[in-house]
Amino acid sequence: MLQLRNRTPFSAGMTVLPDPAGMETVFVAVKASFAMTPSIRVAEQQAPLTLADEFWGDPDTTSLRYGTEMHLAKPGTDVVLVGHAWPTAARRVERLDVRLAVGKAESTIRVFGDRTWRGGMVSASMTPPQPFESMPLRYERAFGGVERNAGGTVVAFEERNPVGVGFRSQNDKASVDGRPLPNLEDPRALVRGPRDRPAPAGFGFVAPAWAPRKSYAGTYDAAWTTSRAPFLPADFDTRFFHAAHPSLAMDTALEGGEPIEAENVSRTGRLRVRIPRCRLGIRAGIGRTIVEPTPRIETVLIEPDEDRLSILWRASVACPRGAVTVGDVHVELLGMELERAPK
Repeated sequence: MLQLRNRTPFSAGMTVLPDPAGMETVFVAVKASFAMTPSIRVAEQQAPLTLADEFWGDPDTTSLRYGTEMHLAKPGTDVVLVGHAWPTAARRVERLDVRLAVGKAESTIRVFGDRTWRGGMVSASMTPPQPFESMPLRYERAFGGVERNAGGTVVAFEERNPVGVGFRSQNDKASVDGRPLPNLEDPRALVRGPRDRPAPAGFGFVAPAWAPRKSYAGTYDAAWTTSRAPFLPADFDTRFFHAAHPSLAMDTALEGGEPIEAENVSRTGRLRVRIPRCRLGIRAGIGRTIVEPTPRIETVLIEPDEDRLSILWRASVACPRGAVTVGDVHVELLGMELERAPK
C-alpha cells in the first residue's frame, strides 16, 4: 500500500489525482509553520494541512477562510494574509493604509471606519468614517454584494465578491440613503459614487466560485460529458488553483529567502521577516526506479493574529502505469536557514 513516510518536523500529506492530461499522479504537500516574533523559528505546534475549503460561516454568505491544500499543482505562488488591520500604539483611527509586500508582490489597502451613503443618487455623499480599534481584513468588508428583489431572490451580484457591500446593478433604482460603504478599498480606485464598481480589495483567499477563479475552471458541457469525463476539460487552466487575491497571485514560484514586510497588521507594530529556506528531500520508488521530484513553494500564508507564518510546498510524481506502481514516498528535511528580518 502506498504510504507517506514523513521525517520532517512539519505537516505532510499526499493524494493521488489525474493531472490535466488525465495521467494518474501522486501529489505530495508539505506545510511548515513558523512563529514570527520576536524572531522567526519553527512553531511548536504545526498547523495541519487544510483538506477542504473552510469558510468563515455559510459558504453562500461568507468568504473563504482557508483554501484547500489537496489539489493539483499551482503555476506559481499564492501570498495570503488572514487577520486584522491594527493601528499603531493601539489608538483609534478613522482610516489607515495596510501594506503587504512579499518578494516582488505588493498590495496596499485603505481601511476606513464604518460609513454610509446619505442623500439621493444624484446628490449622494458619504458620512465621516467612524473611529475603529481594529478591522477584519475580510471580503465581507470589501466592495461587492448581491441585489435581491422584493421577495428576497438574488437578481444580480458582484461575481468577484458576492459577500461584500456596496454593489448595486444598473437596474437598482432604490435610494442609497443609509446604505453601507466598503471598509476596505484600493487607494488607487476609491469609491466616489454609488454606481462605482471597483475591484474588491483584500489579502485573503478567493473562493473557487468567484471571478476570476471560475473563469479558469473550463467547460463542462455535453461534449465534455461524452468524450472526456471524469477528467478535467481540455480548456481547464491550472490558474484555477491560485486562490490568492489577483494582486498577490504570482505566476512564478518563490524560492525562499524573500523578505516579507507588512504594515498595520500586527498589534506589535511593523512585521518584517524572511521566508525560511528549507531544503526538502522527496523520494518515491516507481518500480525499480527512484524518483526525486522537486518541491515548489505554492502558498505563503501570513497570520499575524496567530503569530504564524505557514509555507506550503508541493511536488508531483507522474505514474504512467498507475499509482499502484509507486512504493512508499519519503519526505525529509535536508537543511533549513532561518534568516534575520531585513532592516
